Amino acid sequence: MSIGFEGRAQYMGPAGTFTPVHRDVCAYLSLEEAFSDTSIDCSYSWSTNIAGRKRWWLFPPEVTPCLRRFPDQRTSELVRDVRDVDETRIPRLREAWEGMLVIDQEPGETLFVYDLAV
Repeated sequence: MSIGFEGRAQYMGPAGTFTPVHRDVCAYLSLEEAFSDTSIDCSYSWSTNIAGRKRWWLFPPEVTPCLRRFPDQRTSELVRDVRDVDETRIPRLREAWEGMLVIDQEPGETLFVYDLAV
């Protein structure tokens, strides 16, 4: 559930709720750039956890191709859920995992997510 205004939003969910792998909204100079791994004016976000625990899986931009079914095709299928991946469909997944940063956010903690995270 999301309630947002002026760029602010609150998210709530029961235990086990997750968001598929994504990169937050970015502004692009061109359609071609929209399908590339580089962009401009990416969003930044602050996340403060009120209750429960949130687990983050953050990937640096250079491993983004490793999260795709066909790493050399920027429009290729992207991993949806890093917790359950068919490694035969994502051949370079282990390379992405090597670059991954896992953060467990506890109640009262605030995390700043900058534009280089996927």
